[in-house]
Amino acid sequence: QAGSLIFTEAQTIALPFRSLNRPFVFATSLLVLEKLARNLRTFGLDVSFPLTNFLKGLNPKRVLVADEPLGGHVMVIEDLIFDKTEVFYTEKVAKIAELLTELLPSEEREQGTGRLLKEGLVILPDKEFLDLANRCLPVQARIKLTSGKTASKWQSPDGDTEKGNLWYEEFVSPDSLFAFFLMRRPGAKNQDPVGDFFNLISKGHVDISKVQLGGNETVGYGWCWWNSILQPEDSHQQGGLT
Repeated sequence: QAGSLIFTEAQTIALPFRSLNRPFVFATSLLVLEKLARNLRTFGLDVSFPLTNFLKGLNPKRVLVADEPLGGHVMVIEDLIFDKTEVFYTEKVAKIAELLTELLPSEEREQGTGRLLKEGLVILPDKEFLDLANRCLPVQARIKLTSGKTASKWQSPDGDTEKGNLWYEEFVSPDSLFAFFLMRRPGAKNQDPVGDFFNLISKGHVDISKVQLGGNETVGYGWCWWNSILQPEDSHQQGGLT
């Protein structure tokens, strides 16, 4: 039945930023992770994905890293410089990084993106993470040329006029990590659309491993790995995490 299944917003979990300590790091903040933990509790998934347990006691004013060699050293992320007295390694963050790799497709958890996430997760103070997210997302120049290879107005020898265009697009960085939830729409005739959805995936009837969202497909935008990881036992009353 159309409309039985509700997809929540895709919540930001971690964004990749350039760093002098590593080619790039996956940055997040306690505010972001606490929101995810609250949503997990809301949908009854906190037992299977115990993020809340690892967030307790973390200092929101420190830069917390998942890889021990990064602790106690100066850290540079984009144009932000953190003194070595601000950067701390804690096993809890390493556990969080390991837990977040479960959001990735299984073939990427032990190598590739999974390895980079485990070694490069950095929990920043909320203000600094917001600052990076506002200022440091990639901006791509796009251009539409006329037949005269100009971006401005051009007139052909026959008198026809064409208009080019130059514009800029801000887009989400490749390797950004998001999570969203599935739930049954109240009043839907289908009593277990979440369970049906997971069954279709598990039996291979629907392939959601690679999904393209939004426009600009021809220039490579919007391609996502989807990975359904959690389904509660009472799925018709709660939701799944993807």
